[in-house]
Amino acid sequence: MTIDNIDVKATLKRVQVLLDEEPNLSPALRSTLEVLILVVQLMVGRLSLSSRNSSKPPSTDRFPTSKKPKEGEAKKTGGQKGRVGTTLKKVENPDRIENLPVDRRALPEGEYTEVGYESRQVFNIEIQRVVTEYRAQILEDALGQRFTAAFPLEVSKAVQYGNGVKAQAVYQSQYQLIPYNRVQEYFRDQLQLPISQGSVFNFNQQAHAALEQFELTLINRLLTSRVLHSDETGININGTNHWLHCVSNPQWTLFYAHAKRGMDAVVSKEVLPHFEGYLQHAERQIDQIRRRVLEGETIPHEEKVFSIFQPHTEWVQKGKAGVPVELGLKVCVLEDQHGFILHHQVMQKTTDEQVAVAMTQKANERFQGLSSVSYDKGFHSPANQTELQSHVDRVILPKKGRLSAIDRERQSDPIFVRLRKRHSAVESAINALEAHGLDFCPDHGIEGFHRYVGLAVLARNIQRLGVILREKEARARRGPYKKAA
Repeated sequence: MTIDNIDVKATLKRVQVLLDEEPNLSPALRSTLEVLILVVQLMVGRLSLSSRNSSKPPSTDRFPTSKKPKEGEAKKTGGQKGRVGTTLKKVENPDRIENLPVDRRALPEGEYTEVGYESRQVFNIEIQRVVTEYRAQILEDALGQRFTAAFPLEVSKAVQYGNGVKAQAVYQSQYQLIPYNRVQEYFRDQLQLPISQGSVFNFNQQAHAALEQFELTLINRLLTSRVLHSDETGININGTNHWLHCVSNPQWTLFYAHAKRGMDAVVSKEVLPHFEGYLQHAERQIDQIRRRVLEGETIPHEEKVFSIFQPHTEWVQKGKAGVPVELGLKVCVLEDQHGFILHHQVMQKTTDEQVAVAMTQKANERFQGLSSVSYDKGFHSPANQTELQSHVDRVILPKKGRLSAIDRERQSDPIFVRLRKRHSAVESAINALEAHGLDFCPDHGIEGFHRYVGLAVLARNIQRLGVILREKEARARRGPYKKAA
């Protein structure tokens, strides 16, 4: 760091070298000099801090430095290639038309006929004061009673500033950041309108109060967003450092100033504490990393999030060779003996044994006469065995684990074995659904997932119907088979 053309770091380094080379210094003096060098280093270090190398706000920078151009950035001044320029264009309906006749005195003698005109347009502005006087009619009856017309609600005083003056003052002071005294000068010099700095301040306060409902609407819009950007920067308010906080999405932006930078400022506007978008995911990830890495805790499975874009995504244990796990949602399908899917269910935070009875009930309600049902071992539970028997005549539900004598007898029954062998046909329906696009859902959200699965099941049943009709037509063309001689 250089102060008054003195390289402070190089000077301190030379002093330290001279101090090390001097053998005749007393211990007390040497310690004193070393402490002084340390103090100077600390002070120089604090002077060198700025908004570029620390958390200090830009408003506290004492020695602003100009930005150095990037290497290889040799752009010419003026408009760059590919830019979209701004050019004045003629308007169809000008506010004022000035007709310019030809000075016939400067023309040669002869007969002339008007054939049109050539136009040029000049864009200008008019800055002027407009005073509107409201005169309320007064009527008097025969008894001398007077009746006065009502003034507009916004006209409450004998002389007052209009909304146009207030809006212009607020725009200049708050958006263009013009000081109050210069706003006062503008109205006095340009509009011959006397206005005090206190009036400008009051206009800003009125605008702030009028925007309260808009701010509530803005906060509600931000809370319904999926993504929020949050940041802050330092600002100077009446000579005191404050923080300008910003919370925004692509459509809406909320700015507010606060004396604090941390949680007190965040809580003051009731936005981020109630936001359920990606910031919540970041806080959860930070919490889980701390618990898992620093505290050695095993994170419960139900607390984990596997996709911030599709929060309904689950960790699916396939239990199959090659693909032990997948990310997504399981779908349960119930197929009849003809290959049609009678019912399906998206198994969100649901296990196999929790859907068996509900699937059977729904299918039985839609298609009367359901006599038997077959499920994998994963759907087994003692309660399911009992409950399913009250809905269908025969339940084909193998038991998990060690079989008792009664279970072995039940599962070795010829009818049980025959119906169990037919169960593999449903795997063909599952493979067909996956082969025709259900292995990946391109729709977003859980509603889109349900819709996509339903359409896939419908398409599978239509395809199955087409196969049956095509086979029927093929048999009709072939005719009955002849018996061998």
